[in-house]
Amino acid sequence: MVTDDTDDTDDETLRNLREAADASAKALAWYEQLDGPRRKKQRSKPSRALIDGAVKRAKAEILESLPEWGACLGDAGRPWPIQSFSDLHNWCDANELGGLCEDSWQVVDDEPLPDGWWAGAREVQNRVDAWIKAGGLRAETVDSEADMLQCSFWEMLAARFPSAKTGDLDPGSSARFTQACREAIEAWMSANIPGWKGGEQ
Repeated sequence: MVTDDTDDTDDETLRNLREAADASAKALAWYEQLDGPRRKKQRSKPSRALIDGAVKRAKAEILESLPEWGACLGDAGRPWPIQSFSDLHNWCDANELGGLCEDSWQVVDDEPLPDGWWAGAREVQNRVDAWIKAGGLRAETVDSEADMLQCSFWEMLAARFPSAKTGDLDPGSSARFTQACREAIEAWMSANIPGWKGGEQ
């Protein structure tokens, strides 16, 4: 008599599959229990390096954009218009500064980060706001103007004295000239641009 073992084989295969599925489910639950808090922490806020980099980038983008905004910033009698981060919205989409709308701020571990994005973005914008209010933007602007002033001065001097073979200047004299340029520009802006020092109209 020949017996058909097909049903027994199918039953055994199903039992094995169910056991494997149960084991996989238990393993996944165990993994979620152990790894869930870590991933939740990752989703809660972007990394410190990402935040610090965004602050640095936002400052650089503001400084690079100042020449484009120059015609408005330099209107005669108009107060210096950037006293806080919120003032930047008059000149650009400030929410994009520092790359805050790029993918690196929206995704960590391939998961969306709505809460983490806002937490990190607020810190970046608050730090840029503090930098502006503490005079950081004004100081950087003075430094930039001093650099351009010195370049123009040395070009003019070299043009007036073509017999000069080099443009050498000892470090001490160069440092004093740079500082004098900064002080002169700061004094001129304070005297001629309303609100330059912050809050003054």
